Amino acid sequence: MTQDIEFEPGRVTLLRALDKSPERVSVHIDGRFAFSLHQDVVLEFGLAKGKLLAVEEQVRMVRQDLVFKARAIALRYMAYRDRTAAEVRRRLRKAYSGEIADEVVERLKKSGLLDDGAFAEAFAAHRFRQEGHGPTRVRADLLRKGVAPVVLEAALDAVFGEQDALEDRAVEVGRTWWQRLSREPDQMKRKKKVCDYLVRRGYPFDLARRVVFDLASETDRQT
Repeated sequence: MTQDIEFEPGRVTLLRALDKSPERVSVHIDGRFAFSLHQDVVLEFGLAKGKLLAVEEQVRMVRQDLVFKARAIALRYMAYRDRTAAEVRRRLRKAYSGEIADEVVERLKKSGLLDDGAFAEAFAAHRFRQEGHGPTRVRADLLRKGVAPVVLEAALDAVFGEQDALEDRAVEVGRTWWQRLSREPDQMKRKKKVCDYLVRRGYPFDLARRVVFDLASETDRQT
């Protein structure tokens, strides 16, 4: 961090790419190594041999380099899978100050690389269509990931807004479990187990109960 560097005003006497990291530049001031910067930061500040640097400008350069490093870490972290802003912020705060982490997150959001709304809707759609999770469970999962309530509620409305689709999916999920419990001799226990399962999967209790009674009636008609 910047507090680990003893800054002194002086003139740039050498700029040299590091052998092991050629994208980074070693900055020497008044004949002594001062700090290293990413080449993009060097270009951003117009750093050149002979330039006189005040302490304040050096601090800004090094801070900007920290932002650049943190952004690179964030992008690698996001490359594995989609992330929420809160997840990226937590990851960055393991190595950088909250101020640096917040700045990087805000920059990523402005550039469109971080979008909690799009993340929440895609997450909810996958959990609903591929895994059969209902809105209650998806809401809890998104809250744990740090998605703001107003953002996740909009995503839930987009995915679970059609009642017919929600009921159809609940029937599919409930029927699968109902069939797995076909050897349960006690009909009441069978109903309770399937109802509890649907609730755990995130479906409203009233919907789960209605699905169970419909499945039971369907079974009765077949026997």
